[in-house]
Amino acid sequence: MNLISIVHFLSNRDGMIMSKFENVTSPRNGTAKVVKQSNHDGGRIPAELSEYADQPLYVLIALWGLMQKTWIGHKQVSTVFAITERRASFQLSYILRKTEVIICQTRKVKVQGTRRLCHQIKVEEVRISGKTEKTSKVKTRSDIYRQARSEYLANTPRLAT
Repeated sequence: MNLISIVHFLSNRDGMIMSKFENVTSPRNGTAKVVKQSNHDGGRIPAELSEYADQPLYVLIALWGLMQKTWIGHKQVSTVFAITERRASFQLSYILRKTEVIICQTRKVKVQGTRRLCHQIKVEEVRISGKTEKTSKVKTRSDIYRQARSEYLANTPRLAT
């Protein structure tokens, strides 16, 4: 096995070299996201998310969306994370389905000059194992369940036996 096959390098759109085995940091471009699977492309992680570089891409996108505090679409995600628009669109749809990790709103927006509709999301909360990043206080489902159950038990008359 030669050295080229062991240390395989990929380059992204900005010409920054990314090692296949470790994340590479550039002060101008942020951290280059390096993936473990050969059938997945890397991308760029904005500098403000460098502490979360070990998280999956959909979590990074959700955290970035949370920091924006506004509606985001696939074109913005594609530009910021240096990924294709198709992949960005897939990541947004994945975020919408990960309701146990990410709480967000969604809306459909008509693309200018066409009849096509695109989804945009506004992230309200991201739960990362042990940490919760949020912009507003939103109760978790388990908290709501516990509260409803305790109220139900308190208001239910007991039968004497």
